[in-house]
Amino acid sequence: MNQTETYIIPFARLEDGEHVFDYELKKTFFDSFDLTDIRDGQMQVRIDLHKLGGAVWFDYVMKGQVSVQCDRCLDEIIYPLDFSGKAGIVSSGLDEEKEQDDQMMEEIPVEEGAGEVDVSFFMYESILLQLPLQRIHGNNSEGVSMCNKEMLGLLQKYAGEKKEEKIDSRWEELLKYKNIKK
Repeated sequence: MNQTETYIIPFARLEDGEHVFDYELKKTFFDSFDLTDIRDGQMQVRIDLHKLGGAVWFDYVMKGQVSVQCDRCLDEIIYPLDFSGKAGIVSSGLDEEKEQDDQMMEEIPVEEGAGEVDVSFFMYESILLQLPLQRIHGNNSEGVSMCNKEMLGLLQKYAGEKKEEKIDSRWEELLKYKNIKK
């Protein structure tokens, strides 16, 4: 069976009402995506799918942790995640703007007439969007970076010296006034 077949929800065959789908995402899930930022992970996902006539939407909760590479020292960082939201399954022939509880829902587009949806990429993308853009180790209680000390030393060694910025002589006189307090 294909890895993503596990995450296909056949919403057209479901009766009206609420249906629950539980998933456990592990390393094999994250490895199935090309160019992944996530090295490893352990996530629990619960999808409460609601179907009423032609309308299909779901509430989701994702909890767990993922491992990514530090942008500074290249060591592993583990990010705990806990988030939830709503998403609507939208056919290309339906009105694309759905609103539930005064909160705009995310949309998962499917081709008109499709009776199933693969939620694997939706789950992967939702997890990626919860991660910070810059992924670096934080500082400990003393304010010292928790990055790999050896790598920080190498970065400092090869960073080069900071050159003292020469100030144009035409501006030297104005800089004196900049530092005067009123």
